[in-house]
Amino acid sequence: MLDQRKIAVMARLAVYEKGAGKGDIRISSYSNLDYVRYEILKTFFRVTAAMALILFMLAAYKADYFVKQVTSENYQLYLFLGAAVYLLVLFFSEIAAVFSAMHRYRQSKGRLKEHYNNLRSMRRYYREEEQEKEQEKE
Repeated sequence: MLDQRKIAVMARLAVYEKGAGKGDIRISSYSNLDYVRYEILKTFFRVTAAMALILFMLAAYKADYFVKQVTSENYQLYLFLGAAVYLLVLFFSEIAAVFSAMHRYRQSKGRLKEHYNNLRSMRRYYREEEQEKEQEKE
């Protein structure tokens, strides 16, 4: 006879392991501080690459303007403004990355705790089945 509670726990375990479980298990391999540092580093490289791409696209779009104005423009001002914009974007992106990583880590730990509780339930069901089989043999 099928035990409906056991089937429900097995279904929850399977759904979790196919979905959010993959990411949660990866996240749980880090400590909280290490995961936040990892996300900060990823954000730094992503923002830097995005800003470099934007700068390249802007330079390609305005190439004729830059060639014509090469002697008359104050490029130090543009470099300072560009660096200031980059640092501001980087600063706010890093702050957002820290809060986002901390939130994801907490959620992941909560889901993993529930998953481990479901695994304990399954273990309990299997122990009960083994005990019933042993009692039937006697």
